[in-house]
Amino acid sequence: MPDEHTPVDSAGARLIIREAMREDDHPLFVALLGTATDLASALLWNLPSRGG
Repeated sequence: MPDEHTPVDSAGARLIIREAMREDDHPLFVALLGTATDLASALLWNLPSRGG
């Protein structure tokens, strides 16, 4: 990531977003190997809270 405010488009970030937006009541667990760039980018794209 270029800085802490700019997300990077990646397949991993898009997968996290797609799974987070699924219509089900199960929590989303994310396991990371290596850097957390994909997760950070997905969060920077302002995912809505699933907690209500």
